[in-house]
Amino acid sequence: MGTKKHLSIRKSRIKLQPYIKAANKEETFLDRIRCNFPYRNSQWARRTIREGLSFSPNVSFAVTDELCRLPGSYQSRKPIKRYAWKYLNNMPRYFSHPLLALIIDTGNNQYREKDFSDEETMRRMKLVSPYKLHYALSTVFWTCADEEGKVDELLGAIYAEWRATGRLS
Repeated sequence: MGTKKHLSIRKSRIKLQPYIKAANKEETFLDRIRCNFPYRNSQWARRTIREGLSFSPNVSFAVTDELCRLPGSYQSRKPIKRYAWKYLNNMPRYFSHPLLALIIDTGNNQYREKDFSDEETMRRMKLVSPYKLHYALSTVFWTCADEEGKVDELLGAIYAEWRATGRLS
């Protein structure tokens, strides 16, 4: 009886292993590109984009998030902005998703250094919410000043909804 229980535990671990490996690969990829996207090297940038797109839609939007929200050290560098803008606007060549046009438009406004109103940001967040994609939501969230805290409140409500459905831990 003890042997059967031990075997069933092993079997369940075997079934979960591919998922865990995939999740670890995604995390490794995200750690590698976070604030370290190869903007200047077009060959590596295309390779990185394709690799990101080979994972889940959330990781694909992590790539667009890196392209939309440049790290502080790159924000004032026009050549880097041009590269990122080019890669972002070429994403439809590599990737198709109902939110992609919204995210590209959001990124293009960020390149122009235009903030959305709180209401527009909240409208966009509500459009992203049903897809349960953290990085798409993150891209939209950072597009306004949120002086009254309404956008932050909506973000908390969206995350609470996702936790209730088991999508966010």
